[in-house]
Amino acid sequence: MGGKTNIKQRLTYIDIARAIGILFVVLGHINQFYRDSQGIENSQTLIFIYAFHMPLFFILSGYFMHPERKFRWAKESKQLLCTYAVTALCVLIGVTCMATLNHESRVLALRQWGMAALYGSGDVSDLTLWPVDFRIGAIWFLLALFWARLLLHFFAKLPYTFIWVIACFLVGYSSSRYVWLPWSIQAGMCAVAFLYLGYLAKKYDVLDFVKHA
Repeated sequence: MGGKTNIKQRLTYIDIARAIGILFVVLGHINQFYRDSQGIENSQTLIFIYAFHMPLFFILSGYFMHPERKFRWAKESKQLLCTYAVTALCVLIGVTCMATLNHESRVLALRQWGMAALYGSGDVSDLTLWPVDFRIGAIWFLLALFWARLLLHFFAKLPYTFIWVIACFLVGYSSSRYVWLPWSIQAGMCAVAFLYLGYLAKKYDVLDFVKHA
C-alpha cells in the first residue's frame, strides 16, 4: 500500500508541474501574440517565461524515459512527428480560412505558413537556410522532443553519457549563433540536457529525497 501511495504522490507532483508549465505556455504565447501585433520587443518577463516552461516540459518528459532501452521508432514517430504533421495541417487550414474571411491572398498565406511548417522553427531568424517569414509556434516542441529522445537513447549506450550530453548541448547552442537549422534540430540537441536531468531525477528518486528533506 505504501508503494502505491508514493507512486500516486509522485504522479500528483508531476501533474502539478505540468499544470504550471501549461499555464506559463498560455501566458507566454498570449503575451507574445500581443507584442507581435503591437510591434513591441520581448520583455525580460517574457524571456524568463520561455526560459522556464520549456525546460520544465523536457525535464518532465525525461523523467518517464528509459533511454537504456531500444529506441521505438514507430511509437516515437507516431506520437511526435505525426502529431506535428497533423497539427501543422490544421494550422494551414486555419490560416486559409482566415485569409478568405479577411479577403487576403490564400496563396500567400499558404506559402508563408507552409514554409513555416516545413522549417519547423519555434522562432524567426535571419540565419535560416532559406527565407522563412513566420514561426510555426508551440508545436516546434514536438520536433525538438523527437530529436532529443533519439539522441539520449544513443548517448545512454555510450560510456560517460553525461559528457556526451553536455557536448551535444554546447554544439546545439553555439551552432545556432551561426546557422538556424530546420526541424528544431538544435533545440533538440539542447533539450537532451533537460531530458537527461529528468531521467537522473527518476533514477535517483529525487522526488522522494525532496519530500524527506
